[in-house]
Amino acid sequence: MRYELITTEFDISMVEGLAATGRIADAITLINATIQRVNTNGDAAYMPELLRIKSALLLSMPQPDADAAETHLMQSLELSRRQGACAWELRTATDLAALMVRRGRSEHGRALLQPVFAQFTEGLDTADLKAAARLLATLS
Repeated sequence: MRYELITTEFDISMVEGLAATGRIADAITLINATIQRVNTNGDAAYMPELLRIKSALLLSMPQPDADAAETHLMQSLELSRRQGACAWELRTATDLAALMVRRGRSEHGRALLQPVFAQFTEGLDTADLKAAARLLATLS
């Protein structure tokens, strides 16, 4: 199981590197393989983050697939909540709220993100909480 966690962390880093260098198709291939491996092996600790990253990849394609991205974000949000993974939930809620804003649903985005953000009472200078706060400030 420890091997799986380390391998998944490495794959996430590789996916992010591929995406940063514009190799979106390769990043999607790797994220799909990683998701399949995690599904097969049953260790879903990183699954919310994998689904969130896949969503970002789908949005960065030359022809973005916003519907599929939103579906993956909803799955990530549901899974992170079931796992009690507050950090994954915050990242996903921030990305999903931003997508809702881009799709003309700002009210829904705020309604989704505000209660997730409000759960945090410390660590407010972390990058994830700062990103959520910035997005919420634009939705006020």
